[in-house]
Amino acid sequence: MNQKELLDIYSDYLVSAFGPTTGTGLSELLNGSLSHDQVQRFLAGPVLTAADLWQRVKPHGRAIQPEDGVIIIDDSIAENPIPTRTRSSAGITTMPKGEISKGSTLSVLCSMPVGCPCPLALA
Repeated sequence: MNQKELLDIYSDYLVSAFGPTTGTGLSELLNGSLSHDQVQRFLAGPVLTAADLWQRVKPHGRAIQPEDGVIIIDDSIAENPIPTRTRSSAGITTMPKGEISKGSTLSVLCSMPVGCPCPLALA
């Protein structure tokens, strides 16, 4: 199994899980077709960067982008002053502050023809 396939399986596992996730749990879920050691080696491998993510997302964005339009993709983290734990809550490192805080991920995809006013607002 190559790294791309393993990344797809592992990310699907994380997104669909309702409780704690482990390499052993993923192996059991797949009836041993993927070993705990394979998961651990994958996680110990090179750190993926924003450029790596863009290389994976770009073909999908281009597939839905209109020929005469633009596509806007924004993946942001909104800091959460109240320390509640939810599925979208994560410990993140804020770049300006350089510290770890709680936040919720917010992903926005907007596709529109050129010349159309951008109807985005966050309240």
